[in-house]
Amino acid sequence: MDGVIADFMAEYRPLQAQHRTVDWTEADKRLFATAVEGGIFSRLPKMADANVLLEGLERFKKEYDLEVQVLTSVGTDNAERGAMAASQKRAWLIEHGIDYKPNFVTRKKEKSLYATRDSILIDDSWGCIDPFHNAGGVVIHHKSATETLIQLDKKLRLLKYETAWLTNRFIV
Repeated sequence: MDGVIADFMAEYRPLQAQHRTVDWTEADKRLFATAVEGGIFSRLPKMADANVLLEGLERFKKEYDLEVQVLTSVGTDNAERGAMAASQKRAWLIEHGIDYKPNFVTRKKEKSLYATRDSILIDDSWGCIDPFHNAGGVVIHHKSATETLIQLDKKLRLLKYETAWLTNRFIV
């Protein structure tokens, strides 16, 4: 979600500059906690090309009979703050008319728990991509909606071909 359809850094970068934190130090972790408590996820702008991606997903959803879901990290092991972040992200999805089922994990690497040979993760963070791929999932490193949709179409065609081949292979 963050970095793909919601622009987390547009809201967070100014906070980092204001508090002079630039990396994931203890000070930045405290700033993140304060940001969550202040409702940061509910006020994120959409990524500039989010609508292009969402429209493409809808096309592919129909063409390939897909189930599209949102897999997002709340960025904290703190249960109370995690619940706040999840609630804010749910509200953001509703506000922007995105009705895909949301799935929440506490940390990026936990997205790998959703990896299967026919699940595709679209993400901008290698901290999510590498564990998901290593767990057997299909990945797309998101840089732009157009590039992601091109990659997604290729991967969906390949998965469709592999599925048809496996199905046909075992018919006697």
